[in-house]
This record gives sequence, C-alpha cells and structure tokens, in this order.
Amino acid sequence: MTRDEAHALLWMAELRNSRSFMYDPIVETLRCGLRPPPANRSVRDRRRVSVGRGVLGASEALERLQHGDLFVHIGPHGAAEAPWLPLRRAGVRTVYYQTEPLAERACWSGMMGAPTPDEVWDYSWGNVMACRALQASLRRARPNDTIDNALGEVVVRHLPPGHYLNCATDRGADNRGAPLLAAVAKPEREAILLGYPFFNGRRACYERVQRAAGNRLHAEWSLLSSGALDAWWNRRGRQAVHLHVHKHCHAADGPAPAFRFATLLSRGAAIVSQHCHPRDERLYAGLVQFGRVGELAPLLRNASRTSNAIEARFRRRFRPARLLARAGVYDMLAEHWKATGPPLPEHDGEQFLPALGYCAATEPLVEGDCRAGAKGSYMLRARWRAEALRECASRCLRCARCAHLSVSVRFADCSWYADCDHPTRLRQSPSGFETLTRAEAARLLGTAGK
Repeated sequence: MTRDEAHALLWMAELRNSRSFMYDPIVETLRCGLRPPPANRSVRDRRRVSVGRGVLGASEALERLQHGDLFVHIGPHGAAEAPWLPLRRAGVRTVYYQTEPLAERACWSGMMGAPTPDEVWDYSWGNVMACRALQASLRRARPNDTIDNALGEVVVRHLPPGHYLNCATDRGADNRGAPLLAAVAKPEREAILLGYPFFNGRRACYERVQRAAGNRLHAEWSLLSSGALDAWWNRRGRQAVHLHVHKHCHAADGPAPAFRFATLLSRGAAIVSQHCHPRDERLYAGLVQFGRVGELAPLLRNASRTSNAIEARFRRRFRPARLLARAGVYDMLAEHWKATGPPLPEHDGEQFLPALGYCAATEPLVEGDCRAGAKGSYMLRARWRAEALRECASRCLRCARCAHLSVSVRFADCSWYADCDHPTRLRQSPSGFETLTRAEAARLLGTAGK
C-alpha cells in the first residue's frame, strides 16, 4: 500500500516549573513550516505534523512513525533516551534541535553517550560554526578511521525560530496580520531583561548595566506559561525596551538568543543586545541593536519603541517557510521520501529488523575472495537504510562465500563474512551497523526459494 501522507513528530520533555512554553517559538515555526509545503517544492501534498510532550517511552505517536517520516526532538531534556537508532533503522529521518549555548568545539548538550541522530538543527550560527569546526577536526585527526559515534557525519543546519504568532495564517511575505499595537508615548520607558539576571556568568554584566541605566532596568523571570507571557506583555512588556545580556557575558561573540528574540520580535518589541556571533548579528540587522556591555545603557535610553514596523520586518524576514527553505529542509524531506522507497518486507507480521552490530572488522574497500575467502568489504552507494540493506543483500547473494552481511549507512560499508557469531556476539562499537544472514538477505530481496 502506498502512503500519501508523511508524518512529522515534534517532541520535547516536560520542563520543570512548566517552562516548556519557552520552546513555543521553534515548535510553532516547525509546525507551520512543515505543514504547508510550498507549491514549487516536490514534496508530498499532505504532511501531518503533531507535537508531543513528556516521556518518550509512553508515546503511541512514536510507535506509529514509519519509513519516510520525520522525528524532531527539541532540547536536551530526555534527548539521550530518545530511540535514535531504532528510528533510523526504520527509515525515519531523525533530528535533534539544539536549544542551548554551547562551549567551544561541541555539537549539542544533554546527549553524551547517546547514539547520534541524522541531523542537528541549531538556532545560532555561533553554535553551528563550533560544531562544524569540531567535525572538521575529527575528520582531519582520523581520516581513515571510523568515528565511534559518527559525529563527523551528522548533518548540521542553521534554523532559528521565526515569526510564530498566528503563523497558521501566514501564507507569504505580504501577509502582515492584524495590527498588534499602537505606539506608546512614555517619557521614561522601563527596560526589562526577560530572564534570570543572576547567573554567575551574567550577574556582573547585568549589574554594570543596571548601575548605568538606573532604576528603570528590571528583570522578569517568573513567567510560567504562554498565557502568563501574554498577560505580562499587555501589562508591561509592550511599553518597555528589552535587554539581552549573555549567560556568560564575558564571551563577546556568544550565540544570539533566538528564542527570546523570536518571542519579542513577533510582538514588535525594541531590543538592545550585547554583541553576539557576527553571523547572528547580520541575521538580525535592523531588528536588534547590538553593543558592548558598556554601551548598552545609552542604547537603552535611545532605543526605538515597540512598533508594527518591527513586527512586520521580522515577519517578512523570518517566515517559517522561508527559514526551512533556506536551511534546505524541504529539499531534504523530498529526497528522504523519494529515497526511502518501499518499506522493508514483513515476516510473521513483524517489520523486517536485522540484528544490531557487526560480525568482525574488515579492511575498507578490500572486497575479498568470494570463492575461498573469509570476509570482504564494499563501499555502499546508497544513502538511505532501506536502499543500503537491499544493495548489500544483493552483493551477498552474488558472493558464494557470503553467509552473513553487516551494513552501515553511516560508514557507507557493506561487509560480508563466511562465518559469524550471529546474533549472539555481534560487536557494538562503532555503532550504526546491522547484520543479516544470507537467508534473510534472500527474503529481503524476494528471492528465497528461487
């Protein structure tokens, strides 16, 4: 049966103190961007998007994901427990959305020891460049070796949260939506930092700005829901100018706080920020005023007011569909659906699932002797799991000595063996391999008994 609808599942853990609403900017950006495919893209006309929260193991939605679908885990909480490898084996495209500022030479937080996803999407160019630098160094250090967690092969995309309010009605750059507000005339506007000001790395810089700005600078960190955020905005936020200081404020080129920016700019807020990564600053040019810590108080005094013009400019530049297209997500999804191909066959009512692991190490690209040899290795051309299993199975059936085969898309490897302790003692490091018997390969290709 041919599927006419792909499914995208966006998932996040429940945060302490009910702060999951802080992920709303990226959740709604992805929900709106993934649901209505642009007319000029060769993707499915129907894509169902659902959002889940809580413990992954109890999710029926997770169990319903099939080949060709998309799974996005948002944030570090619970990410290490996500079933990355089983989902990849089932032909689901897996994505970790990275939400935290990163230390130098890192790709994510909260996933130490976990199998890698297919892709990492990140809100900041600063984080993206740090991750790509780490990947490049790993490839240089071990050009002929496999990377145990395949970090060097993970696709990294820059995809910040966009204009997320009323985005279900956003069909193009000319749709500006209803006016959000009128200009507020107030001689001495309040300045607000939306967040906790007393992190060890932020306190000194915040207090320095507060001394220069006087009693007009305050912080707000008690909001626990989107409803509370809306009420606070109508009561105080819309009349203020908004400040950002990095959690580690002595890092002058820290990642731009895209979640906070999206929350405020979607409402037309005026923002003054400590300098961020240069590529982040270019992205928000004309929307946010940037300066050194010592310059922030004067910038706050002279900042523009909350306005429809700021909201409209942010809407045009940060439409969800535009962000996903620029990141290459639509092209990836079209390729993923096309390349996934028909589902793997079912046996005894269960989906075909090879054993995890591989038989033994082989020499890369040493094909071996199919008449008298013990093992060999081929480079896979396939980029997707279902294709790779079929390609390797076909190779095995053409090799008289092949009794077992181990396959890895990550390492583009198809290895065959005349003998193997399968499935009881398969090797698990490096991860990302699956192993079949020759009989299973024949069933996979539909040639059993022929």
